[in-house]
Amino acid sequence: MPTETEETKAQTASPIIAPQQETIVLTACMRSKDVREDVLPMLLEDDFVKSDHRTLFSAIRAMHEANYPIDEVSLLDYLKSSRKLDAAGGEKAVLCMFESDMPLLSWQTAYDRLIDASRRRSLVMAMNEIEARAYETPTDMKAFVSKIENSVAQVTERRDMRPYRHISSFLATAVDEVRHLDEVPLDSTVVNTGFATLDEMLAGLRAGQLIVVGARPAVGKTSFALTLALNAARQSVKVGIFSLEMSGKELAQRIICAESGVSISHFRMGTIPKTSWDDIAAACCDIPGNGIEIEDKASVTMGDIRATAARMMRGAGRGLIVIDYLQLISSASDGAKFQNRAVEVGEISRRLKVLAKELGVPVVTLAQLSRAAEFHPGAPRLSDLRESGSIEQDADTVLFLSRDPDEVEDEKSDSRQVILSVAKNRSGPTGDIDMLFVPTSTKFYEVGPRKETRDD
Repeated sequence: MPTETEETKAQTASPIIAPQQETIVLTACMRSKDVREDVLPMLLEDDFVKSDHRTLFSAIRAMHEANYPIDEVSLLDYLKSSRKLDAAGGEKAVLCMFESDMPLLSWQTAYDRLIDASRRRSLVMAMNEIEARAYETPTDMKAFVSKIENSVAQVTERRDMRPYRHISSFLATAVDEVRHLDEVPLDSTVVNTGFATLDEMLAGLRAGQLIVVGARPAVGKTSFALTLALNAARQSVKVGIFSLEMSGKELAQRIICAESGVSISHFRMGTIPKTSWDDIAAACCDIPGNGIEIEDKASVTMGDIRATAARMMRGAGRGLIVIDYLQLISSASDGAKFQNRAVEVGEISRRLKVLAKELGVPVVTLAQLSRAAEFHPGAPRLSDLRESGSIEQDADTVLFLSRDPDEVEDEKSDSRQVILSVAKNRSGPTGDIDMLFVPTSTKFYEVGPRKETRDD
């Protein structure tokens, strides 16, 4: 609850005070149980500036939670018995609110303005605290900046009045989207993967989706993710890459080699043939560098990812987040404690799904598979996702990369046969796609459907 000094400061800032809206919302809560059921779970005492309104709100909420009926007599009795009647403005003020002829239809608009004022007050208080602490010269500047970002983000995390909507609004949206897809292959929120068969099966990568790409080490999942990122950037999609395993320089090397066809080993050892430098120069000019941003810190938390991703996607018409990889994310410094790593990974996957919905972009995260994937026949299974079964539950799409068991080993070959399995697809069919991976240039090519897809 704000102190008297904080309240005085708030009252001097008239643009962020909404006393009339506070009165309207409280009056609606007094007079309608339906309004109480909608409003009370969403409001806090600190949303009210006037001290009598905070007292009255606290009493109404306590009575509602205890399932007490609320009318003039019962509310006054409760305030008297708890010795809070004077703090609530007195008997006359309470009765005037019950007798108000204010139409109940206006309370929703008042609620929106009340919450808007409360959010702005919280933002001002957060900024004041940040300014004060900045003068103290923080010893850990990165931690300080992260805390600032989280403080500001908390202001926007307040739930909307109605987290649910009538199905009719969703029906209209669904029909409009299908109609638009019939006219234009991809709408303004869809990101094309660049692989024709995969795009046909997934209908592209869609806003709000969590896409998990699983594989055992050395199969090429980072190269596959970079291919998705490059293909997206060429569609004028803003791409944010979180690389927890490789440095930004290493990613750049892989991208240059994939685009130029130069061997990654030659690039790293400095033995590039003279004839290849023109190809490298052409590739660097062709890579849409302004459309891709990379965060390559080795240790990041979900709080770090959320704050940085929000900055990356700010102002973007379409976006894509790529994370390499899920099991390297830590949540320890976010202040949460978990009984084991599997529970922690499950929480991380859930928050990645929330991030996709909050930013309105697809989030592609790579994931390691357990060793069990190497010992059973056939393609990897959903149960092979390492450390948590929650990953497969939270993901909208799960893709697996695995070596083709029918491939004949040839050390002289510059390419490998890889199977891309669509193991989970909420938007359509599952199935397998034959891919060609060229390790020397870290590039993926689609060969085509491996077998008839199955529609789940």
